[in-house]
Amino acid sequence: MSPRVAPRVFRRACSSVAHPASRTRVLGLVAHINSGKTTTSEAMLFHSGYLTRMGSVDIGSTTLDYQPQERRRGITITAASAYLSWRRHNFFLVDSPGHLDFTFEVDSSLRAMDSAVVLLDAVAAVQPQTETVWRQADANHLPRLAFVNKMDRDAAHFPTVVRTIASTFAATPAVLHHPIFDQARFVNAYPLLHAFPTDPSAPPSLTHTAPHPPPQHYHSEIQAAADQLVETVADFDDQIMTRYLNSTPITRQHMQTAIRNACISNHLVPVLCGSSLSRIGVDHLMDAIVQFLPSPQDRPPLHATLPSTNEHKTVSVSSDAPFVAYAFKVTYDNHRGRLVHLRAFAGSLSTRGLQLFNTTQQKSETPTRLLRVMADKFVDIHNVNTGEIFAAAGLRHTQTGDTMVLKHSPKSSRLVLSTVRPPPPVFSVAVSAESTSEEKLLHDELSRVVDIDASLETRVDDQTGDILLSGMGELHLEVTIERMRRALNFPLHVSKPRVAYRESVASSASKTEVYDTVIGNQKLFAALEISVQPLESDKHYHNHIEVHGFSSDEEQAAVKQGLEAALGRGLLLGHPITKVYIHVKPADNNPSLTDPVALRACAGQALRKVLPECSPILLEPVMVVELNVPEEHAGDIVSELSHPVRRRGLIEAVERDVQTRNANHMKQYCFIRASVPLDGLVGWASKMRSLTKGRGDMSMEFSSYRVVDDGTVRRVIEQWCGI
Repeated sequence: MSPRVAPRVFRRACSSVAHPASRTRVLGLVAHINSGKTTTSEAMLFHSGYLTRMGSVDIGSTTLDYQPQERRRGITITAASAYLSWRRHNFFLVDSPGHLDFTFEVDSSLRAMDSAVVLLDAVAAVQPQTETVWRQADANHLPRLAFVNKMDRDAAHFPTVVRTIASTFAATPAVLHHPIFDQARFVNAYPLLHAFPTDPSAPPSLTHTAPHPPPQHYHSEIQAAADQLVETVADFDDQIMTRYLNSTPITRQHMQTAIRNACISNHLVPVLCGSSLSRIGVDHLMDAIVQFLPSPQDRPPLHATLPSTNEHKTVSVSSDAPFVAYAFKVTYDNHRGRLVHLRAFAGSLSTRGLQLFNTTQQKSETPTRLLRVMADKFVDIHNVNTGEIFAAAGLRHTQTGDTMVLKHSPKSSRLVLSTVRPPPPVFSVAVSAESTSEEKLLHDELSRVVDIDASLETRVDDQTGDILLSGMGELHLEVTIERMRRALNFPLHVSKPRVAYRESVASSASKTEVYDTVIGNQKLFAALEISVQPLESDKHYHNHIEVHGFSSDEEQAAVKQGLEAALGRGLLLGHPITKVYIHVKPADNNPSLTDPVALRACAGQALRKVLPECSPILLEPVMVVELNVPEEHAGDIVSELSHPVRRRGLIEAVERDVQTRNANHMKQYCFIRASVPLDGLVGWASKMRSLTKGRGDMSMEFSSYRVVDDGTVRRVIEQWCGI
């Protein structure tokens, strides 16, 4: 039987002794798909005493991959939280997806973390998605450890993976483990800090797992590795450098302090190795999390904005500061309903008289329950402390990326934390049901899945009446449709995935629009001046709206609502409009006649009339594709990607004879980077596998939008209009 988590064990884990923020670690596990993240999480739960035996990804019995789709496919689809205790420290752990279609799930989770553990396959070394998650950790300024997993695989080569980290990233690896083999079988990972003497005056350590003594013939190798570690650390620590130059003894405590400081300042990346499946090295990894990764108190102040003035502020991560929390995920539970998963960055929270204020949406919220989270298991709690991850039931308006404070907080403390915005979806499918009653249920379910996953979008095609669901990739949409079918329990008609185009403008125009009408006995009047121009930078794939000169926030909000509604449908094919700057101000409004209803209608009408004068254009999503392919097949890959009709790709880099890209095939692989329109990547994964005989590896992520050429525009119109 699979090891399902017993509720009594979870209650015991959640009722463990509360520790101060200095003994709290909040971290995310990130990696390329199939690097062993979920197995590592399972091994950590086992070592902490939460599990009596480990579950298996292969048979679908792990704790954190609890969704049926995850267990059937053997991959992580949604980020899952875990809570455990180790060496008198509390870990709040998030196991995030490794597939490129779920990159936003990783991004939003890392925004709530203090640090990251990056897992690498001991054979494949750095893979394309590893680079993506590493960049995401860089963007969030997260200190990190690297854990080289699957050391018990044939052809595993730890030194090569370490060289890969150094050559691929702007990082200095500090090797803390030396692998031990019995003939060719990996049996242990020896922690190099144990090669240093212990300071007899230091208090007993709570964070060291006593290692198995290494075989005698490894002693000289371990000493050489320890000497290399000193040289690496000395470059970032003056005390270690001085002791090294003066031949003064360096203790284990000296090294631990120096490595911790260098890791937290992002100067060093401690590297460990092991096999999570065999539970080798995982206890040392957990020790390293305690020793080297930051507590909430160690992280720098957070960037925030005061909405009332747009003034830039900072939030101190302190238990004495006013309460501030960040919503990083929304889920639905069959018994508890809608749950918002939050990270408490500052202050504390109690269930007594609990009322919150959403500073992002400027709305009050009243949680009905606070919950500790272990995957799909929950336990009621009464207090939340700085640094903790928790879930709140009863929040009706809060979305992923929102900031929460206490309702009675002074207005000067109602700050909005900086957040991550989902990239635009790149694939769409049309979804329909068979009857009117089922269509209503379908609409409700679509609203729910978009609420859960902020990287999904839905809209109705005005011409065809189709409900369009848009997501980050074919797998993303496939998983979402499966989830909807299971929830609705009736057949859904789903079209083949199509590229989610966008529309924009190529020139500028201005217009004054008057809205003057009578509805019933009420006269509605508004006059607006609107100017529209393109946003040229590739970095902008959203719109920028500026509204000035109105007497109230309600009027400004009405104008924005009218503009956003009109932006939802372009002039060419009805795709949403993006990369547009819009400025609106009043034009001789009569205050006694103007109201929000008239302003909303006038704004939408003004935009629809000015857009034809701005040279409408069609935009297509362009992806950055990175491939690691056998050298003998590189020519075929480059030729296919750059085909002017089928793929239309631009080759940006080809690195031949790349020694550190693949530990199993040194000097036989090529790294290729290309910018390719998403339309040219339909069916590309199977084509690449065919060209490389299954030995190629690929990652892709959204880069920008670019204008579609005339020939492609005609083809797109034929596809979408069924000509």
